[in-house]
Order: sequence, then C-alpha cells, then structure tokens
Amino acid sequence: MAIGARYEVGVMVTPLDPRPSEWEPADPDPLPAGPLAGWLPPRRDAAENARLLQQLIAAEAVLAGPKVELVAALAADRPAVHDRPAGAPGAAGPDADPAGAPGPPEGVSEFFGDELAVILNCSRTAATVLTDEALTLTERLPATRAALAGGRLDWPRARAIARELGWPARATGPRIIAAVEAAVLPHAGDWSVSRLRAAVRRELTARDADPAERRRRDAERAADVKARAAGDGMGDLVARLPWPLARACRGVLDAHARAARAAGDARPLGQLRVAALADLVLRPWAVDAEPVAVHLQLTAPLDALS
Repeated sequence: MAIGARYEVGVMVTPLDPRPSEWEPADPDPLPAGPLAGWLPPRRDAAENARLLQQLIAAEAVLAGPKVELVAALAADRPAVHDRPAGAPGAAGPDADPAGAPGPPEGVSEFFGDELAVILNCSRTAATVLTDEALTLTERLPATRAALAGGRLDWPRARAIARELGWPARATGPRIIAAVEAAVLPHAGDWSVSRLRAAVRRELTARDADPAERRRRDAERAADVKARAAGDGMGDLVARLPWPLARACRGVLDAHARAARAAGDARPLGQLRVAALADLVLRPWAVDAEPVAVHLQLTAPLDALS
C-alpha cells in the first residue's frame, strides 16, 4: 500500500422514471383527495343511501380483518420470555388488569397491552381486550375470521363471538369451541349482538359448564363502585353488582323517594332518589359512628350477571 496515496469518489445522480411492475399495474383512477364524503354521488335517493350504507358496513368488516391480523402479529413479536419473573423488580403486579378483564394472553408479554394502548391511543384495558379478540379470531375461530375478512359478518358480531369464546372460555378445548362456532355462525348476521352473545353462551354451557362457572367468579371479582366526573358540577356513582341486588337497592331508593314525595317534597323523583342514596350511605345523622360492616352475598344466576 503506497503511503500518501489519494482516492476520489464520484457520485452521479440520474433521474429515474420507474415503470410499474408486471404484477402490480398502475392505478388508472387514483382516489380523490379530501374528505370521504366528497366521494359520494351528489344526488342520491333513499334506496341508494341505504345501499351505500350497507357497502360501508361491509367495507368496515373487510378492514377489521387486517386490523385483527396486525394486532395478532404484534403480539407474536412480543413473547413473554423477555418478561421479568413474577415478584421480581419491574414485573407487573398481580392486579395489573381489572378484575374480570382478560389478562395477558399466554406466551405474550405482560407489557404488550401498554404498548398497544400507545399505538392505538386507547386505554390499556381496551388494548388488552382487543388483543384477546384478535388472538381468539386468528387462533381459534377460523370460520368467523373468514366471514369477517370477506365482509359477510360485521365487526361488532365477530367481536361478540370472540369475546364469548376467548377469555371466558380460555380452558375449553378446541373441539368444543369449533362446535359452538359452527352452531351460531350461520345465524350470526341475522341476530342482534346481545342475542348472539346469549346464543354463544348457551351453546357453550350446553357443551362445557366450566366457562359458566368461571364467568360467575369473574363477575363476582369485578363487583365494585366507581365515581367519575360527568361535567357541569355533576358526577356518576356507578355500582357493578349482581342484578338481583342492584334491583333491590333501586327499589329501596325509589320507596324512600316516593315516601318523601307523599310527605310534601316537590322535587323530582330522581333528585329524591339521589338524596335518599346520599343519606343512606353518608349517614349524616351519625357522623361520629363507626363505619358499618357490610356483608354482601355476591352470588347470582349467570343470566343476571350478563
């Protein structure tokens, strides 16, 4: 090698006019820019509006197919082998997910829900539920997934089937899952979402009673009372509890409200029910009293917890 040798590098820029490949022809009619509403025909009658709405619903189902595939692919890229062992510093705690909500799918990192929540700009719970739905459709419900991708089943109904046959039926064998899917899928497009979910539960319980018991336990664990701001200085006090107990509590509040109305209180019944609730819970007449011990039996028929 010669000492002091000089080297020069020349760069030549040539404008290219790429030609479409043989397998991907050029788009002769590119989509117009601007809001999607601008694509609609300017003059439409009621029948055409209805037809276009049906086409949009089918298109949403077709788009939901790739969404499910992408979520499942992202989950596969985040294996649990890289997570810290349970109890180690940095590991997720046992109460990372709300009671009754799907936990991290088997083999998927416990932190994937946080990552997907950032990607989709949604809550961790919503991301975890979507992950469970996507993996259920791709791994356990091939016929439902095909109907969704083909636009024959809309996303709300495909999601309803996946929710019932996903986390609640996590220990149910694939043969039972396939049998339930085969029983409900032919009628899924004609049923409402609530009726479809009830049919899936009914078919599943007829073949395997364990999911029904797990649903009951999960529902009991999810019992809670939450408060959230509702704007204009108001708020919502939301109680999730067994339906018979909820109905009984509402009946007591209504009885107190109607008694106050009969005694001459002219406020609307809704305000009177709220006043009765506040009195019974806050007990302003016994401010210095010890908190009342509450013992609730959180057991109710499965249909009441749905």
